[in-house]
Amino acid sequence: MHRNYSRGYKFMKEAILVSACLFSIPCRYDGNRASNCLSEEIQSFLKQNFVLVPVCPEQSGGLSTPRKCMEIQGGDGFGVLEKKAFVKSQDGENFTSRLILGAEIVYNIALITKATMMLGQRKSPSCSCSQIYEGSFQGKLIQGYGVTTAFLSNHGIKVLDTENMDTLFYGKEWQCPGN
Repeated sequence: MHRNYSRGYKFMKEAILVSACLFSIPCRYDGNRASNCLSEEIQSFLKQNFVLVPVCPEQSGGLSTPRKCMEIQGGDGFGVLEKKAFVKSQDGENFTSRLILGAEIVYNIALITKATMMLGQRKSPSCSCSQIYEGSFQGKLIQGYGVTTAFLSNHGIKVLDTENMDTLFYGKEWQCPGN
């Protein structure tokens, strides 16, 4: 017996990717929990309105936790994708290919889950779409995207981070700064 599962049901919630560290999953570079995890109130709102898909692009790219601290040098995630910037640790180890691989895998997860948006971690070399560290390891911030958010944005997936996520609550049309 053949069942028709494609009747056009509209009851499914929109899927969004969310940086796993925002759920207090200890996947930060240092193995600790993020200090700016989503509050219970925000998590409740998100769960009621979206199918949440936790992702860690750096782990997806094959990096362990803990791992070396990395910053983008010479630009932001768009520059990395254009081969004009690089992702390196303070001792000079190059992690560019790992972060690009992680971005590609997260994009594939978005395709599988039909996610149309990503809520990323601010200041992350992978997940931010507002500010990133500028590459000197001196705590200086610049406007810019991480590698994954740049990749997703290039492929038509909306990106926002904890700096501008209030647009989820107010439904305003938004443009993530940095691009």
